[in-house]
Amino acid sequence: MQDAINAEIHEKDALLRALVRGMIQRLRRGELVAQGIQSPPTLDSEPVVIPTKLWRILKPDLRDSSAEAEGLRFAAVRVLHAATMTAQAPARESRSAAAERFCGEWLKTEAERGAVLQRGDAESAAYARFAGLTTRGFERAWKTNAAESWKQPGRRKRPRKSPQ
Repeated sequence: MQDAINAEIHEKDALLRALVRGMIQRLRRGELVAQGIQSPPTLDSEPVVIPTKLWRILKPDLRDSSAEAEGLRFAAVRVLHAATMTAQAPARESRSAAAERFCGEWLKTEAERGAVLQRGDAESAAYARFAGLTTRGFERAWKTNAAESWKQPGRRKRPRKSPQ
């Protein structure tokens, strides 16, 4: 009896893993689109479209409708057919505008995380991460979202190691 129950549980787990793998593949190809609220949420947080390239690293959790990886987390994730999303969107955002917005969100997340970034390194990483990001787009994202300590001239102060 217990063997039959274990076999059924194993079969359900295998089906769930296959379903999630298929969903992630369709999200990567752009057939499906996901929206979520980036964590930590604020009072004015709105759902944002999760970029397809993030699904290379994001791991979805179907139980609590979230996805996360490397300090990046989205809550209240909804997955829709791409055609449904374009029908709901009143005006389509240009590729460069979307890249600028995602770059700004990334810079803000890094600042909140306490990362120490130099402008040149951040700019190179942003161009590699966000296809379609323009020089002016990076300038605007940097100006409004970079931590003030990153904008100061001179060598960056590294956190001191605590004596042990």
